[in-house]
Amino acid sequence: MLSFEESDAPLFYGRTDAIADLKSRLNSSRLLVLSGASGTGKSSLVKAGLLPWLREQGHSILPILLPSVHPLSSLDPVLTSLEESKSNNGVLFIDHLEEVFSQCKDTSEQDAFLLRLRQIIDDTTRIHCTIMTVRSDYESRFAQSALKDVWPSALVTIPPFSLEQLMETAVMPTIQEVMIFDPPELIDSIIGEVVQSPGTISLLSSTLHELYLTYVASGRPDRAMNQNDYAKLGGVMGILLKKADSLYQSLDASHQSVMRKIFLRMVSVQGDLAGKKLPVADLNYSGQENLFVSDVIGKLIDARLIVRDSNSIEPSHIDFVRSWKILLDWIQHIGRDTLILGERLSQQADQYATSGNKQLLWNKNPNLANAARLLKSPDHVFNAQEINFVRKSVARNQLRNRIVWTITSATIIALSLLAGWALIERSRAEEQKNRAEEQTKITQQEKDRALLSLFEGLNLNMKAGNPGSLCINGICDTPNEDKEEKEWQSLGELPAENIPQYGLPSIKSVCSFPAIWERTYIGICARCSDKT
Repeated sequence: MLSFEESDAPLFYGRTDAIADLKSRLNSSRLLVLSGASGTGKSSLVKAGLLPWLREQGHSILPILLPSVHPLSSLDPVLTSLEESKSNNGVLFIDHLEEVFSQCKDTSEQDAFLLRLRQIIDDTTRIHCTIMTVRSDYESRFAQSALKDVWPSALVTIPPFSLEQLMETAVMPTIQEVMIFDPPELIDSIIGEVVQSPGTISLLSSTLHELYLTYVASGRPDRAMNQNDYAKLGGVMGILLKKADSLYQSLDASHQSVMRKIFLRMVSVQGDLAGKKLPVADLNYSGQENLFVSDVIGKLIDARLIVRDSNSIEPSHIDFVRSWKILLDWIQHIGRDTLILGERLSQQADQYATSGNKQLLWNKNPNLANAARLLKSPDHVFNAQEINFVRKSVARNQLRNRIVWTITSATIIALSLLAGWALIERSRAEEQKNRAEEQTKITQQEKDRALLSLFEGLNLNMKAGNPGSLCINGICDTPNEDKEEKEWQSLGELPAENIPQYGLPSIKSVCSFPAIWERTYIGICARCSDKT
């Protein structure tokens, strides 16, 4: 029950309506493209549903083509068969058309294959119809290829199974093969475990297959798939967990690392632990790791551990992430806080990559330091986009810090220079003040010496009987009674310590009296502002 072949047509149930619709389309179209998520039974629908009917109509079924790594080479046996058959009503079935892009990495070979395929489709002389299956996440790529003119009208989306169809799919082949479920309610339990999961049909198929193999190994003649066998297998989840352990242990270290990263990105730890859809674009790592991503995803799909729909993948069972011990150990090791940080980082990095707005980079965000620290660990799960975001955020933060440091340093230097200049100017001002005071002092001393000399000379002159005037306490001797009254003009004060003691303790100034005569009278005054 893993994959139906043409010979399994008598056991193929649950797709009666879909088969009828496809038959109707083939009556009016030469090209049919069945699209759907991984695990929806596209291949079985064609091989066990359509091909037997087309063979009964007398058409020649060509070897099934799988593009694989070299699609052009895989086309050769088909063309050879077509030439040998000399048929004009061949049916070409290309299964897993997405392998043209998922496995072949040579773009020139991709283009050449699709161009050749278009020529075969248009060859009405030998090809009756072409049927292709493709994963829905690759639809857009073929819509832009050499098939773009015929692609939209040929595309048919396979609907999911209803509950009744699931029951028919499981029960009818069992009855036909004279097998039973013991007890009959066992099949209800199995369907109940898978019906709400993303990989419903693949999980159901895998579970029934394992249950049948267990019966065969038991050697019992009762033709019953029973409850005890189901319990030993651990139910749907037990089968799934054993496959996960087996696959992981079979991988080398590089593939194990990629498998770890894939599953850690498919869990959400905010609230209860749960699985989530993961955009395949988020699995873009370094060049070396990217070589393993597609391979690991393919192995996970084949093991029914994940399903792929459109551009995303997710765990095939809703409870798988809460049950697989290896995954739980990874979560415990890396820490829930780190996984939450990764989710926030992924959202921010995606917004930045889309808009290119540098304001979205983390600056003062406290998560930046943690992200930068985790980036140094070989166990981190960041992809290329997130790594770029963290590094640019760190670089921008460092640049801002350097700018702030430069401005701060420049400010400190400027303030220091201003302070130094102020000190210099203050020193200069003090020096100039001191010089001025010293000069004033020197000038005063010289003036004092001049006055003292004048006083001495006047005193000696008067003692010698020469004309002069001595003014004491404002009463001044006059040379002539007829002179006009004039003010005595002060020539300057003498410091007390420099005044000779002539018995005149009140003498302070040397004064002059401008006489009307030719000679000027000079005397010593107590108050030179007095008029006489």
